[in-house]
Amino acid sequence: DNTLNGIILGASDYNRLESNTANLNNFGIFLDSSSLFNVVSENTANHNDIDGIHGEGCDYNEFINNICNNNDGDGIYIVGCDHTLVSGNTAFNNSLAGINLISEVNMTLLNNNANNNKENGIELFNIDQSVVEGNNAHDNNWDGFRIQNGCRYNIINDNIARYNNISGFYLFSNTDNNLFYENTASYNNEHGIYLE
Repeated sequence: DNTLNGIILGASDYNRLESNTANLNNFGIFLDSSSLFNVVSENTANHNDIDGIHGEGCDYNEFINNICNNNDGDGIYIVGCDHTLVSGNTAFNNSLAGINLISEVNMTLLNNNANNNKENGIELFNIDQSVVEGNNAHDNNWDGFRIQNGCRYNIINDNIARYNNISGFYLFSNTDNNLFYENTASYNNEHGIYLE
């Protein structure tokens, strides 16, 4: 219960941040610019004023099996972090998106669960040459998966989107040259898969 951040890595490389609790802070866990080749795993970051986990301008990091629930921003927010693995995380009941990835290349988003969030379950914005596989997004207030603003040359497969308030998968008009296959969209309020 800190007034700023629970845990911050600033320009810090080759660390393993594991099995920590970072609840009731401004940001739960914050990776600053130029923090490279870190592993952030098995942590709990709940009930924070902004994001559970926030990564900004930090490449070659791994975020694995973390729990990021009930945050007032996104569960996991990663912007400008290329060559990053986001795998096996849980992001429930956040005030914005469960998992929000912005402006990255060569991301791997694998086997995450993003349910019951007030906006989208998983949101991709300007993501290129990445893999989105085996993720679940259920019961979100907007879309299960929102893919927008220049997401190109990605592989999106074996994901499940159910019981979302708008669409299971919403692909905006400027998302081009993606390979989209073997995904499941059922029981969503408006569309299963919507290509704008």
